[in-house]
Amino acid sequence: MIKILNKKGDVLMVVNADTLKGSNLSGSDLSGSDLSGSDLSGSDLSGSDLSDSDLRNADLRGSDLSGANLRGSDLRDSDLRGSDLSGANLRGANLRDSDLRDSNLRDSDLRNADLSGSDLRNADLRGSDLSGANLRGANLRDSDLRDSNLRDSDLSGSDLSGANLRDSDLRDSNLRDSDLSGSDLSGANLRGSDLRDSDLRGSDLSCSDLSGANLRGANLSGANLSGSDLRGSDLRDSDLSGAELIIITWGWWTTYITKGHIRIGCKSYTLQEWKNFSDEEIIRMGPKALEFCKQNKELIIGLCERFETNKGEETK
Repeated sequence: MIKILNKKGDVLMVVNADTLKGSNLSGSDLSGSDLSGSDLSGSDLSGSDLSDSDLRNADLRGSDLSGANLRGSDLRDSDLRGSDLSGANLRGANLRDSDLRDSNLRDSDLRNADLSGSDLRNADLRGSDLSGANLRGANLRDSDLRDSNLRDSDLSGSDLSGANLRDSDLRDSNLRDSDLSGSDLSGANLRGSDLRDSDLRGSDLSCSDLSGANLRGANLSGANLSGSDLRGSDLRDSDLSGAELIIITWGWWTTYITKGHIRIGCKSYTLQEWKNFSDEEIIRMGPKALEFCKQNKELIIGLCERFETNKGEETK
């Protein structure tokens, strides 16, 4: 038997764990409860306190857990398909091997949560905080992680193919051996991340920050790297065939040549803009900028033009 309490500690009801299906438990206090194996599908648990509760193998399909406190709860092997967990506190929760397909986790707190082996296909994780979370081997295919915080998270061996990670924070994250093929990482911060042997085929990494990232052995064929920052990154043994990028190191700065785009040091402009810059404009870009451009501008522009020609021939 389980005592259902309100926030004041008053007993609202006493029920069997197996008779909770479709219940209205909004705002109730269930902290520390043993609800393992219970059927809570379709229940309203919005704003409830389920901190440190045992929800192993629980059926929570289609339940409303928006704004609920699930901090430190045990949700291993639970079924949360189609549930609403928006704004929920899941900090430090154990969600290992749980089913979260098509769930709404928007703006949720998942810091240091264990989501290893979980199924998050098509989940909405926009604006969620997953910093320090364990997502090893998780299935995040086609999930929406825009503007999410994944800093210091472990995503090694995870499936992120087709996922939307636009403008997400992945600094110092572990993405080794992960599948990011066809994903959108435009504008993402991947500074210092570990992407060794990852699959980034056809991904969009335009304007992303990959400075100091380890991309050794990564497959970047067909990836869009236009405008991305690759300073100090390790691209040894990586596959860049068909990628929108050429990298050259001359003198003081590294030059990144992409289709119609040239980045010299931290200055990134289109091919036509570089052609049109006056000496005065180049001088304002930094010390030695004019000297560098006088020595290398013609060669860099020539390479960019040839690169565009080659790309055009590839598509014929």
